[in-house]
Amino acid sequence: MNRDARFAEYIEQEAQALNLGVLKVDGSRDLEATFNRIEEYFGPAEA
Repeated sequence: MNRDARFAEYIEQEAQALNLGVLKVDGSRDLEATFNRIEEYFGPAEA
């Protein structure tokens, strides 16, 4: 778990250095809220 946490921190730092958005999936949002946040970032899904 420690290795995974360090890897996640590394990915977050790299994304921020590249001015990319980061969405932490840590259980603080339910599935619908997570989906809505992704949709806000990428735009609505096309059918």
